[in-house]
Amino acid sequence: APRPARPADLPEIPSLEAGASLVMPASTDTADSAAGGPLAADAPEGAEHAEAARAANVAECVAELSADELAALESMRAQFASASCLEIDQGIGTFRLDDSTFLRFLRARDFDVPKATAMLQNHLTWRNKYVPAQVTARDAATGIKSGLARICGSSFQQEPIVLVQLTCFHPSTFKDVHEFIRTCAFFFERAIAKMPPRVEKGLVFFDMAGFSLRRHWNAKAANLILTFIKIIEEHNPERLRRLMLFNVPAAFRLAWKVIRKWLDPNVEAKICFVTNFSTLLDEIAAEGLPVRYGGLKEDEYPVEGEDELDL
Repeated sequence: APRPARPADLPEIPSLEAGASLVMPASTDTADSAAGGPLAADAPEGAEHAEAARAANVAECVAELSADELAALESMRAQFASASCLEIDQGIGTFRLDDSTFLRFLRARDFDVPKATAMLQNHLTWRNKYVPAQVTARDAATGIKSGLARICGSSFQQEPIVLVQLTCFHPSTFKDVHEFIRTCAFFFERAIAKMPPRVEKGLVFFDMAGFSLRRHWNAKAANLILTFIKIIEEHNPERLRRLMLFNVPAAFRLAWKVIRKWLDPNVEAKICFVTNFSTLLDEIAAEGLPVRYGGLKEDEYPVEGEDELDL
C-alpha cells in the first residue's frame, strides 16, 4: 500500500534515536572544525586513545540494548565471525566488521536479522568491487574538478558537514555510473575518516540553486540520483543524521514527487527543506557557515581532494 502523502515542505528532523551515536574508526586529521574543535582524533592522543574511546562507546551502546536486540547482535557476530573484505585484509580505510557496524545495519532494518544479514553481505560484495579506501582523487576527478562537494568543518555535535552544490553537478560529464559511484565513495570515505570517537553520523547541506529539469532530471541524471540514494541507504546505513536542502527552485518539486518514492522511510524522515538560513545555524557556528548562507565565513572551503589531483 502506498505511504500517506506528506506536505511538500518536510518537517524538522526528530532527535536521534536512543543509543544511535556509535563510534567509527577515527582519523588523526587535526583540521579544526567550524564549531571550534577538531574534526578527528588529535594526533598527539594517537590511535590508542581513539581506539580506547571507540571501544568504550561501543560497550556503552551494547549495554543499552534490550534482550532481543542483544540476541540479534550476537547472531550477526556469529554469522560474520569469519567474514572480511579487501580493506580489512589490507588494514586500510575506515570500514570495520565490528559491533558498531553490525548495529548500524541492524538499526537500518529494525533489528530484523535476516534482512540486516543480507544487507551487510551485499555491502561486503560492493566494497570488494569498489574498494572505497583505494579510490584516489584522480578516480574522482570529474566530481572534484566540478567543485561538487566540500567538507565544511563540523556541526556542534562534531559531525562532519558535507556541502553539495547542485550547480556544480553535471551528470553528462560522468562517463558511466561506476565513475559516479567511485566519486561518491571517495567523498564518503573522506567524511567518515574525519569522524572523532563517539560520532558515527554526519550532515549534508544541499544547495539546490541551479537545479534544471533538463540537466538534472533526464534519464542519466535520474539514474545517478537513484544511485546516490542507494549509496546512502544500502552502503552507509545510519550514517546520515540530517540532510538539509535549501535554495530549492519550484522545478525541483516535480522531481521530488518521484524521488521521495525511492526513499526508505527512515531516510526520508531525515530530509528537510530549509526556507530560512537561520535553520543552518542550529547545526553550525556562524564563523563556519559561508556568508552566502547567512554565516560569517568569507573564504571558501577547499574542494576535498583538489590538492591531490596534481600529485
